[in-house]
Amino acid sequence: MVESSAIGTVLGETLVNINTYGYFEQVYRHHSFTKAARAAMISPQGLTKAIRMLEAELGVSLFDDSTGS
Repeated sequence: MVESSAIGTVLGETLVNINTYGYFEQVYRHHSFTKAARAAMISPQGLTKAIRMLEAELGVSLFDDSTGS
């Protein structure tokens, strides 16, 4: 059975779902979590959670959280 959530579990280890990499690409392309969520047809909260899980798995911050002000 395929998991529809942003993560899966294999042998007790949490893994990021392949869709999460597409979400990352959408955020990069649109420079906006809101626009990326709309393009990916998921909620902004779901997108944020997926990106945070990807960052945790990779051990890096993928986006700068500063607002530029």
